[in-house]
Amino acid sequence: MNRQDQIGLLKRLLHYVDNRTTAMADAPWRNDVSVYTDANHFAREQQVLFRRHPILMGFASEWSEPGAFRTDDYCGVPVMVVRGRDGKLRAFLNVCRHRGAKVAAGCGKARMFACPYHAWTYDLSGKVLGGGASPTSAVFRTCVPSGRRLPSCRCARSMAWCG
Repeated sequence: MNRQDQIGLLKRLLHYVDNRTTAMADAPWRNDVSVYTDANHFAREQQVLFRRHPILMGFASEWSEPGAFRTDDYCGVPVMVVRGRDGKLRAFLNVCRHRGAKVAAGCGKARMFACPYHAWTYDLSGKVLGGGASPTSAVFRTCVPSGRRLPSCRCARSMAWCG
């Protein structure tokens, strides 16, 4: 929103406060039933509301100790927020780099995270520690071509915003 639109909106809102009124429509708004039942409409809403903007996972204080973590699944994107041993709050896609399985569930405190399929393990900073294949083997390097970490998300400071 440009600055002129912001100023105009604020003036209109202040007018409503001064006159103890609200913005009233000329007629009631009516939604077609398909708005609530159409799968394509639902998918568009999820894309616009949850995938284009950061999602608030919580306040940073909710992850007070190293190893504190919480997982969630927003619109099909599994996310994990964890406090590292260095005190830094990080957000990752909650998926193993090998087969895509979730490496954590729910919330709690952990020293590391492990994939349930081949026991690939990750430290609190998302770094692969080991697993079904040695980190130095050709199999491992083939399975993790873009790095030896969990895929990361952006995470802010006092509040854990992911996106």
